[in-house]
Amino acid sequence: HSVTMPSQSRGLLKRDRRDLVAEFCALAPKRDPISIQTWSWRRVALTAGVAGVTALLTMIAVSNLEGIGLL
Repeated sequence: HSVTMPSQSRGLLKRDRRDLVAEFCALAPKRDPISIQTWSWRRVALTAGVAGVTALLTMIAVSNLEGIGLL
């Protein structure tokens, strides 16, 4: 895993001979990794629904623009 830190701090750590990141990781309590995103049937259905509604609204907008002669 990478560590996010300012470039000045990263430069100081590179000059230091100790592996401070590993030392801090060893001090931290062990925990399970956190999942960033989990896909479920509910999320897939919601995404498909939003895509469908967006397509429908786009078709209505294009139809209205064609109806008034702008397209």
